[in-house]
Amino acid sequence: MNPRYLLAASLFLTACGGGGGGSGDSAGSAIPTAPASVAASCQQQAVIGAAANDGLRIARVSWLQVIDQLADDQAMLVAEKATRLRVDVVADSLRNAPARRELRIQDPATGECTLLSMNGTSRVPTRVDETTLANSFVVDIPPTLMKSGTRFSLLFDDASGRSETESALVKRSLAPRITAAVRETLYVVPVSLGGRTGYAPGDSAQLAGLLTRLHPVSAVNIIQTAPFTPSGILSAAATALGNGLNFNGTLSDMQSLLNAVDDYCQTLAQGNRAALSPKCLGVFPDQLLFRPAGSTNSLYTGLAFVGGITMVTQSFNRVDVMSVSSPYLSSHWIDDRALTVAHEYGHLLDLDHAACGGATGTDPRLYGDGRLNAGSGFDAVRGVFFSAAGRTSEFADLMSYCGKEWTSDRGYLASLNYRSGARVASRETGGSANWVKLTPTETGWRLTPVAFPPATLETSDAMVTLHSASGAEDMAPQQAVISDSTEPENRPLYLNFGAREMTQLVIHAHGKRREQRWTPMDWLRTGG
Repeated sequence: MNPRYLLAASLFLTACGGGGGGSGDSAGSAIPTAPASVAASCQQQAVIGAAANDGLRIARVSWLQVIDQLADDQAMLVAEKATRLRVDVVADSLRNAPARRELRIQDPATGECTLLSMNGTSRVPTRVDETTLANSFVVDIPPTLMKSGTRFSLLFDDASGRSETESALVKRSLAPRITAAVRETLYVVPVSLGGRTGYAPGDSAQLAGLLTRLHPVSAVNIIQTAPFTPSGILSAAATALGNGLNFNGTLSDMQSLLNAVDDYCQTLAQGNRAALSPKCLGVFPDQLLFRPAGSTNSLYTGLAFVGGITMVTQSFNRVDVMSVSSPYLSSHWIDDRALTVAHEYGHLLDLDHAACGGATGTDPRLYGDGRLNAGSGFDAVRGVFFSAAGRTSEFADLMSYCGKEWTSDRGYLASLNYRSGARVASRETGGSANWVKLTPTETGWRLTPVAFPPATLETSDAMVTLHSASGAEDMAPQQAVISDSTEPENRPLYLNFGAREMTQLVIHAHGKRREQRWTPMDWLRTGG
């Protein structure tokens, strides 16, 4: 692919948390934590007594929010999102679990303190095993208590207490970085061709849960639109489907469908940034098949603009495979077609592919092998925890094409940075914006005014000559990124006119298409 213009420095994130294999611990070892300031009314009050001499101590604390992140100053969480706190307590020798297992949560606005009890093992181990929760203490924190500025304090102790020195080892104060709640609106657009219409689960909670369990999103508002019939494209497909036949289309056909749904989605767009605008999922009929050239078996099942607002996928009618009761069975506990939707939504969160399974357009921010770096995952919908430690070939990044996919810690934090606004492209804010999308068609170009372009664009070989009252000016449009696309001439271009008043527009592109001229009257005739 051509060198990519991200138009902002993407934050490269090292792995936070996860990690693999069982690990030991020495008495009094420190866990780095963010500075915490907990009000006196919410602080843990340990009982000070005689020395217990049992080596009881908090050895490891982590947040389970899609991924497993150590509770240190690198962790980044999302407000109003299902979260499980994991605490690993160890002792010098096996002993009964302490009677007090308390988590106090201080509201940042009111100072109100909420007390929760932690559940877990009946016996305290001597070592931490990061690959399982069987020997840990956990508590599910209500999403309403996860707010920016929330403070947490932990205490594990017996009723009889221990010495002051020992009590310091069984307490912990936490002040995690919690971003504002990330709320998404997703329009489900059933694509209709030849009397056949795409579909998605009727229970919107299923689809919302699919995205929140795999991405740094707090809540998703699902809105189903009326069936959408694209015009001017896929006429042969409509004829075939109307005659009760399947239609085998190409990647170019699929890109045309993506463009058409994107044009419709732009009418629903809000704001001036793709990251914060509502998104669209176009689901196409089962009889519409998109195949690589020369293939009779392989299928393209989904396509999306990287950093855009639109994706198209196969239809699907379920999210969970309830017969798969463990993440360690051979097949995934989430339906393959649903995983495709989650994968394509990852592209809308500005992620490219992970380098596993032959994926093209790889994202250097993800792990080089396209897997999870022996990290762990937590499915809040199913209440499932798993570890890829010792199973590196079994699990892979959601943005890859291999293994049982889950979101990697690098992918999670990169997409959170994007969606929460930490990575804002300079072209997305300020200045005079007058964006136009130039979509290739069989006869030339279709110009569509848009509120904004995708957040990620790359250079193209196209050139536009803009004529205005100030004279002629050559401008270089940029093109959308579609990870699977090897046909740049079929991807749309984006150009910002700014405050210029066009009198004529001339497009030269890809060395294949004829020069095309546009005047303000042409613009009006096409609804621009």
